Amino acid sequence: MKMIFNTWRDLSEAEREKKCQDLNPYEEWDVFKAVESAFLEEFGDQPGIDKAHCGLGSCMGPFNSIVVHIKRGQPRTKLPKQFLGFPVLREHKRK
Repeated sequence: MKMIFNTWRDLSEAEREKKCQDLNPYEEWDVFKAVESAFLEEFGDQPGIDKAHCGLGSCMGPFNSIVVHIKRGQPRTKLPKQFLGFPVLREHKRK
């Protein structure tokens, strides 16, 4: 069954964490983009955040996650370990 964002958001945090890696970004891209937008709305105003991408994180093989690009030389960013069931990974941008 294809997941939609409202259904995803209504799941418990434990259910989202359990099901996160089972989501298919090619079939449920709308969920990934909605999670990305919600993440940026909540955390994107920090000066150290350059951009964020919710999808397959390449740093650990194909792994559903939110990859946050951090600018060097900016104040430390405060990010959660998970957001709406997706692990949040930091990637520091090189100069």
